[in-house]
Amino acid sequence: MKNCRAYLAVIATVIIIGCSPDSDDPIYTDCQLTRIMQAGDTSFFSTRFYYNASGLLSQIRASNYQVDFTYEPNKVIKHDQGYQIEFTLGPDSLAVSSVQYTGPGDPVYSVNYHYNAEKYLVKAVGYLDGVLWDSTMYTINNGNVTQTRWHQHNGVVDIVNDYSYHTDKTAKLWIYTKLGGDYGYFYYPWMGRPNKNLLKGQKQGTFEMSDYQYQLDASGFIAKIIYTSLDSAPPYSVEQATEHSCK
Repeated sequence: MKNCRAYLAVIATVIIIGCSPDSDDPIYTDCQLTRIMQAGDTSFFSTRFYYNASGLLSQIRASNYQVDFTYEPNKVIKHDQGYQIEFTLGPDSLAVSSVQYTGPGDPVYSVNYHYNAEKYLVKAVGYLDGVLWDSTMYTINNGNVTQTRWHQHNGVVDIVNDYSYHTDKTAKLWIYTKLGGDYGYFYYPWMGRPNKNLLKGQKQGTFEMSDYQYQLDASGFIAKIIYTSLDSAPPYSVEQATEHSCK
């Protein structure tokens, strides 16, 4: 579907959006991500994050897209570029299902989500107009998603991504875990627990796809992300700086 591949590939930053912290989890703070920008840029490659009075993410805005979020009891609704995704939350505030709406007459894509006992997402099953369409399996090791396996049931497509992590760098915020979101830098807390460590690399089979390095500030928050694309000739790197707001 339109967003299935983006959901599986290079993925995402984590944002705190009204989830209750686990007492043994050090990633929760009173800080929020407010901006990601490419070094030397002032507009096109700048993405800003806005929050409502309750501290919930309300809008993500860049020069070429805008994503809005609204909240209802047991629901989160994402409004994005001509389509809408409605997430239904269970009693533990995790999404149990979602429905994507585009336009009149367009097929409806829905997903059911499954979690393990530690509240990590381990399986997502998609349906197109009620017919089984695709599924994604997530392998969890030491608090990180080390593999995703996406399968399209109506074809022969089977995409496997393997991930490695910086063992000496943990995610101090629900940010920069690089897995589980879309648009490159968003993670949705209602999709289960984030990765414990920061993503180092992604590969498909023997093909190295990407590498991530980070610079931390004095408080241990990420000040800069250095992303290198390894599947291009020649490889290229992009540096992105971040801004936070802390209470």
